[in-house]
Amino acid sequence: MAALKDLGVDALVESLVHDRYAITSTASQASLLRTWERFHREAFKTSSTMPPMLPITPAALVVIGALFKGGGYRSYPNYSSAAKGAHIQAGHVWTQLLHHTAAWVSRSVLRGIGPPRQSCSFVFERLRKLPRNFSPLVTNGPHDPIRFALLATSCLLREIEASTATTSAWTFDDDAQELTWLLPGSKSDHRALGVSRTWPCTCGHPVLACVFHLAREHRDWLDGSSYPVDPDSPLFPNAEGIASPKAAIVLSFEAIGAACGQPLVSAAGLRLFGGHTPRVTGAQLYAALGLEINKIRLLARHSGETIMRYVAEAPLRSLRTDLGLAPSGSIIAAPEASTSRATTALAKRINGLEALVATLEARVREHKAEFQQPAPPALRGAPPQRWITNIATLTVHRTRINDDARTVCGWSCVGKHEDVDSLEGIPAQLICERCLPTERALLTLHAIEHDELSGDE
Repeated sequence: MAALKDLGVDALVESLVHDRYAITSTASQASLLRTWERFHREAFKTSSTMPPMLPITPAALVVIGALFKGGGYRSYPNYSSAAKGAHIQAGHVWTQLLHHTAAWVSRSVLRGIGPPRQSCSFVFERLRKLPRNFSPLVTNGPHDPIRFALLATSCLLREIEASTATTSAWTFDDDAQELTWLLPGSKSDHRALGVSRTWPCTCGHPVLACVFHLAREHRDWLDGSSYPVDPDSPLFPNAEGIASPKAAIVLSFEAIGAACGQPLVSAAGLRLFGGHTPRVTGAQLYAALGLEINKIRLLARHSGETIMRYVAEAPLRSLRTDLGLAPSGSIIAAPEASTSRATTALAKRINGLEALVATLEARVREHKAEFQQPAPPALRGAPPQRWITNIATLTVHRTRINDDARTVCGWSCVGKHEDVDSLEGIPAQLICERCLPTERALLTLHAIEHDELSGDE
């Protein structure tokens, strides 16, 4: 309490009000309100007098909502919610009429707007075969643009994550041929302060591009260039030696798409390539190769459902692989000649599995022959044994040699048993598995061989 008194009520109230929004959302809320205010001025600019933005009226909701609908704003509910919060905070009542009007306006704005725009993917087999020149493709674009796109695709990076990566983000293990890349943990962590991923050499794979050797080739070029290589220098500098802006990265992706023979604009006039193009390409590529969706989420450092939207068509592309046929389509390429290292390694692995199966089959035959013998060699010639049955449970035991009062399993049988002359006709489940393990196994095998089995068995 003393600490609370020292702070004072005013400081506590100020702290409470300050923390009503997360630090990352404060600027977002302010931006939403600025846009609403701008649309309010636009909606009433022809009026004789400009009405105040607050309090919000049903008529204002309708007119401003019409502007949002005309602009195709998919996130209109966020703007409406921010305006409602400002209305209530200013001391005005959010009436039932305002609630009703806001609800149907929101439905109208979103109706028929369609799914969110998604950046198209590269045709990966064509991208992988493009000449890998180090010169930028566009003004302010990154050097080594093809390797840039291949690395961003293989590591599932957004354009801002790849362009702002610094030289300290890469660690090479040349002995193990592995690249460790310090990658962003989330969309807001574009400075790569989050997680690291280690990529091994995948040379010889018929589809993938080797991340390790792509990175090693680029780093060797960067070390021999005139650009700085201190820890905070960009991995992919532009002509000025700084990180390329987002617009230049997208233009580079469009230039690469054109080199792959892909259209740049949709039938509706929308640009097809965007900052997420390599991320979409990588997700679809791994899904088409059969990688589990949750593993793709781990590689993409994304726990939401966006990855599902990225790979929606990938299972269809992998149908040929699922059916045992060579994969095809615009995302992945057909496997190369069967003499490739990957095919050779697969054949070697199959041969090893076949040899293991043959060894196991031989062992099964040996054990079956042992079970079919009258008694194991160790018991042949052994002194006669005494068999008894438990009066209460009917379980058959063997007594210890020279001890008629206790069985092999340790049961004290004094006055609680009857002698058994033969095991013939006694079910296997009534044979003590500790006193008579061999006899129980033989009876069980005999019962299995003579029982009629179902078609499934």
